Amino acid sequence: MLALFVHLLPSVGRTYDCDVDYLLVIAFDKGDEFYDTEAGQEELKDWLLQNLAIPMGERGVSIKFMLVEVENVKKKPGPVFNAMLREAYHAGADFFYRLNDDTELTVPASVMIGVGQASATFGVDAVDDGDQDASQLATITASAD
Repeated sequence: MLALFVHLLPSVGRTYDCDVDYLLVIAFDKGDEFYDTEAGQEELKDWLLQNLAIPMGERGVSIKFMLVEVENVKKKPGPVFNAMLREAYHAGADFFYRLNDDTELTVPASVMIGVGQASATFGVDAVDDGDQDASQLATITASAD
């Protein structure tokens, strides 16, 4: 099973904040043996629905997903990351965080925005399990109602 399903995505389900709407953007190379197939995308969408969208929705939390196919002739992470950020930005994302597929996130249980303030700063920590893996890209975005 891909590390994205073992580490990063389950950690989103364990650490989300109920007062936030999420957009998870997953970018992949055109021609990728898993993501650029109908079967792979259906498996991904089903996993996201069953393991994130439904459980989080039952708690009143909105999470949307976007798959971004990238013509990556350089076979480097930069073009994929840039395409993913561009799509997330156009979709209204206001917070971007680059992660590897084996990263696990920890976030504070809550964040207070002061009276008269439009934003607050909070930490998003990545758990280092000591395993070295190839780079993968994901964007997590949040907004307050």
